[in-house]
Amino acid sequence: MVKIRLRRMGAKKNPFYRVVVADSRSPRDGRCIEEIGTYNPLLKPSEVEIDAERAKYWISNGAQPTDTVRALLKKIGAFEEKEPKKKKERKAKTAKATTAKAKDTKAKETKAKEPAAKAAEVKEPAVKETKAKAAEVKEKAAEAKKPEAKEKVTEAKKPAAKESKAKEPKAAEAKKKETKAKEVKAKAEDKADE
Repeated sequence: MVKIRLRRMGAKKNPFYRVVVADSRSPRDGRCIEEIGTYNPLLKPSEVEIDAERAKYWISNGAQPTDTVRALLKKIGAFEEKEPKKKKERKAKTAKATTAKAKDTKAKETKAKEPAAKAAEVKEPAVKETKAKAAEVKEKAAEAKKPEAKEKVTEAKKPAAKESKAKEPKAAEAKKKETKAKEVKAKAEDKADE
């Protein structure tokens, strides 16, 4: 791969660079294909001299400038970063796809909301019925608390009390019979033993 990069020249602590076109496999200060300019960072402002036509030529033939050279080319106005057509097409496709997905999600949300609204409409009569039943139960409870209702309840309890009292003597009679039967058996056993 061909690169447009800097070759360091100058003395120690006194850098000076040449802008060169070189194979990416060659060393930094090694063999180059072409020298297209110079860069002196020690001057204020820094001095940049690059043959813009040659730089454009090499870029159009596929040479990749390094980050520093790209910044220098932009500084002199020789480099306009253009997106390849394929990237533009990809971006357009992704933009269309994202808008389509957004529309689909909105449509799904509205469809999801419609059944919920219908369900709410269906639930409203059922809710009204349950509220009516709850009101009836409350009214019955309020009536039960009134004194007249208490009298009816006590009258209803009185026959049950009479029945329980009637069962008590029968239970006592049954116990008496059981005890008599045991006594008779015991006497019979005693006679049999004698």
